Amino acid sequence: RGRSSQQQSPAHERAALRMKRLSRRVTARAASHIAANHGGGGVALWQRVPGSDRWRSLDGGPSPPRAGPSRRSGLREAQSALEAVLLPCDFPHSVGPGYLRYVQWTSIGLVTGKVESILATQAALFAVGVGAGAVPMAAAIQWVLKDGVGHAAAIGYATVVNTRFDADARRYRFQATAGHTAADLVACTMPLAPKTVALVGLEVPSFLLLGSLSSAISSVAGVAQAVARARIMASFARQGNLADCTRAGQSQAKLMSLVGTAAGIGLSWLVGPQPAHVIGLMLPLSLVSLYSVYRSCDHIVLTSLNQQRTERVYHAALDALAARRTAGGA
Repeated sequence: RGRSSQQQSPAHERAALRMKRLSRRVTARAASHIAANHGGGGVALWQRVPGSDRWRSLDGGPSPPRAGPSRRSGLREAQSALEAVLLPCDFPHSVGPGYLRYVQWTSIGLVTGKVESILATQAALFAVGVGAGAVPMAAAIQWVLKDGVGHAAAIGYATVVNTRFDADARRYRFQATAGHTAADLVACTMPLAPKTVALVGLEVPSFLLLGSLSSAISSVAGVAQAVARARIMASFARQGNLADCTRAGQSQAKLMSLVGTAAGIGLSWLVGPQPAHVIGLMLPLSLVSLYSVYRSCDHIVLTSLNQQRTERVYHAALDALAARRTAGGA
């Protein structure tokens, strides 16, 4: 077998050489025919070099320019990658009809809310003494205590509300945004408060008092927002893709948090630590945040019955029964 293959190899080489010559003759004849029918010299023939992006001419003409990726295709690829990160798979068929508008308004609220949080944190740090030298141990203890008060308030609030989160998810979501706004406004007033406040015959540091109030409101609002978001994502899921919708929502929240953090740092540097300036900037941001969340709630459709919806259903049924009795009596 080895001898027969060695004897046949020159024959195969000669056959391949004949095929190449024949293909060149056919290509040359086709080129001359095309040039004769199209006015001569108007058509150029090229062949791509195997394994590369270069071209070679078959009729002696100039080589074509090297084709690069178009700007439109690059934008499409970037848009597809962004949609894969921020939207559920098989969008828009896998979610409800109002999902995109809900995300748009929610994104505005997340950005403005993060800016508010940055400004409130700046005011709280200024009130506790950061920037005026070393922070004393008492201030650090007060900071930890206010967080502990906030966690305890969140536990108590979640226990009291319990299963009502499922029926009134939209209401608790709006209330959560209002709570975060109120907590940030309280934090912004810390530098204006006196050092200590008389409470039940005791001198209590105003930072501990206002910080605990702000932390409690913020923690309660955080619980309401997290629980309401889970119910809202369940209302948008259409293909058993609750986890995917939640994943997309978390990605959207993290991205908007990055944008809001950058904007908040820039605004805090421009405004400075003056409480009057910070509060003056907080008020329009709060209005934008509340309005955007209110508009986003318009696109949430819940199929469960709460107290208000149940009353409307029974009220319509009772009106229909009363109308039938009146018609029968007549």
